[in-house]
Amino acid sequence: QIPDLARANANGNAVVGRSRYDQVCAGCHGVDAVSGTAVPDLRYAPSLIDAAAFKAVVLDGTRQDKGMVGFSAVLNAEETEAIRAYLVSRAAAAKAAP
Repeated sequence: QIPDLARANANGNAVVGRSRYDQVCAGCHGVDAVSGTAVPDLRYAPSLIDAAAFKAVVLDGTRQDKGMVGFSAVLNAEETEAIRAYLVSRAAAAKAAP
């Protein structure tokens, strides 16, 4: 289920986020943020609604035990928030689809 996006308050640049997502995330999480594998579809990630939680997963690697390593070597906080903004936009589109 897509999280309550009204609480997401994503402040990043979704255009930049899409570019960085395509470069860093799409290989595992899918093109256009649609996962077709066992790897989580990020449009449904509960961490989308919380910038700090998303940063903890993406940069700090708090889900490393689940196979999601931190990407602080290739992403900064601004890029991570941009990716979150992109994913929130993709989740909103999925939620609005019939």
